[in-house]
Amino acid sequence: MNRLRYIGAVVVTALVLIFALQNLDAVPVDFLIWEVRASVALIALVPLLIGVGLGGVSAYMRGRARRRALTKEAADAADQPRVRDKDIEPPLPPG
Repeated sequence: MNRLRYIGAVVVTALVLIFALQNLDAVPVDFLIWEVRASVALIALVPLLIGVGLGGVSAYMRGRARRRALTKEAADAADQPRVRDKDIEPPLPPG
């Protein structure tokens, strides 16, 4: 799975670089009262990088919550008394 993820990341990175190199022309960008001239590549790459960053933060937080839950479950399990085979009574014979 990690290998497939690595290959996907390389392909996406290559496509983004090709897009950026082919779209260096500056265009006007109007937002509310502001007007800025920026390259098409920059206009596309900034939101992409913000999304990647937010996705990484989200994955980190989710993993952190999962680790805390597993740690709590392990601590709760350690507090429970252990049942040994000799502590269990054998079933009574029918009759």
